[in-house]
Amino acid sequence: MPAGDTPPIQARQTIGLDLPLKALVWEDQKGQVWLTHDEPHWLAQCHGIDASADRVVARLSAALVTLTSAAAAD
Repeated sequence: MPAGDTPPIQARQTIGLDLPLKALVWEDQKGQVWLTHDEPHWLAQCHGIDASADRVVARLSAALVTLTSAAAAD
């Protein structure tokens, strides 16, 4: 298991349903391409994870911004 996932899973095991983080790239009927993912802060809130995992959640969120920005630039 990646180290970034460990603190949230230790805080609340149910978040394991949503980890590892995933992204979906899809094209609509008009030909527009979309990249969609769940925001880590939202996932933490949904699973009742308190502030003890905030640093890790912020790092996961920053990683998603970096990856999705790079994907969108191509």
